[in-house]
Amino acid sequence: MSTLLALGDSHTFGAEILGEDNHYDPANSELAYPQKLGDKLGFDKVINLAVSGGSNMRIERSLIEYFATNEKPDLVVIGWTVIGRFEYCSGLDDNGDYEYANVNSWLNPVWKDIPAAYNQWKNFLPITTADDLLAQKYRSVLYAMNLLENKNIPYIMFDVMNNHINQAETESGDVLEWNGDHKTDKALYTATECTNYLRGENMDYWSYVFNTGFDDVQINGGHANEAGHRHWAEKIKQELTERNIYGEKNAKTI
Repeated sequence: MSTLLALGDSHTFGAEILGEDNHYDPANSELAYPQKLGDKLGFDKVINLAVSGGSNMRIERSLIEYFATNEKPDLVVIGWTVIGRFEYCSGLDDNGDYEYANVNSWLNPVWKDIPAAYNQWKNFLPITTADDLLAQKYRSVLYAMNLLENKNIPYIMFDVMNNHINQAETESGDVLEWNGDHKTDKALYTATECTNYLRGENMDYWSYVFNTGFDDVQINGGHANEAGHRHWAEKIKQELTERNIYGEKNAKTI
């Protein structure tokens, strides 16, 4: 049985495909680009571990945890998210599994009415807006690359929103931008340049879906409709073939 594994944030999960404000219904994922790509390539199974609001740290953790408990997949697709997100372990659930909470560099206004939650967010804010956050993203990218290559698993990855990959908002609404000039950032960025990482004009999900001129693409809330996911799945299939990552011989037309 062939398996495609997808990781990312709300855009990979398929949030709001079924309608504006429908962020978490699992039925969205059945219409999202990972499932459409899996169908086009003839996969027996598509596992979509993406979640709305997921951070790059969560993507890395989910990949590691998947390999610790499952057979290796035949193809991995990763959509890296914005850098202004940070996760931390918040405790254990009733089954003894780790629970994680997500912190954004931008503030959810309702938290101001919940002192405990607001103070917790304020305590994590210095970590979330540190200059090291850009480097942290590319550490996750580099780790994922090395893990997949060591296991000899075909993969493709990209940024979901190119104009936000180096940005994070603050409580005041200001946007902090990292230009990558720091020597560590430069080294990590260079180390993650490879055929499997889509970079360049319209090579991120958002730019390709909304800037290419597709007449049937619309925005539901802050996400693409099903047509947008269909176009991105076709784009990924094309890139997989042209880059000799996952061959045309595995594909089928639907």
